[in-house]
Amino acid sequence: MVCLNIINKNNPFLFASLVSLAGVLFLNSPVSAATDEQFFDMEKLTISDDPVINTGWKVYQVKCAVCHGPEGLGNGPMEEVLIKKPADLTQISKRYGGDFPFWEIYEKIDGRNAPLEHGTREMPVWGKEFAKEAAGISDETLVKGRIKALLTYLKSIQK
Repeated sequence: MVCLNIINKNNPFLFASLVSLAGVLFLNSPVSAATDEQFFDMEKLTISDDPVINTGWKVYQVKCAVCHGPEGLGNGPMEEVLIKKPADLTQISKRYGGDFPFWEIYEKIDGRNAPLEHGTREMPVWGKEFAKEAAGISDETLVKGRIKALLTYLKSIQK
C-alpha cells in the first residue's frame, strides 16, 4: 500500500501503468468470475442497443473499473490503496446541476492539456495511454473515439 502511495505521488506514469496492469489482471482473475453480482461478466458483450455505449462500457471496464468500480460508484478493488477515493461517476450530472459536462470531463480523462501548476493527477493521463495503443490508425482518432465512447457510456449511467 505504501509503495502505491509513493508511486502515485512521485511517478504518475508508472502508477497509471500499474493501475492498468492491475485492471487487466483483476478482470482476468478467478475472483472476478466468482463475483458476478459485484463485477461485470466478461462474456457480456453488450449492455445497450447503442453500439457507442457498448464500446464505452468495454473501455470503462478495462481502464476505469479497477478504481471507480464496475458500476462507476467509486468502489473498485484499487480504492483502498489510492490516496484519494475515486469519484462516484454516476453522480457527475448531479454535481454539475443536472447537466453532463461532456467537454470538461473529456479534458479530465484525456489529461494531456492539464496545467502542471495544478499538481499531480489522481488518475492516469488516458490520452497518452490510448495514443500508445494506436495501431495503424491516427493516434488522435483512436484517442478521441475512445474518450467520446467512454463519455457516452458515463452519460448513460447518470442517476
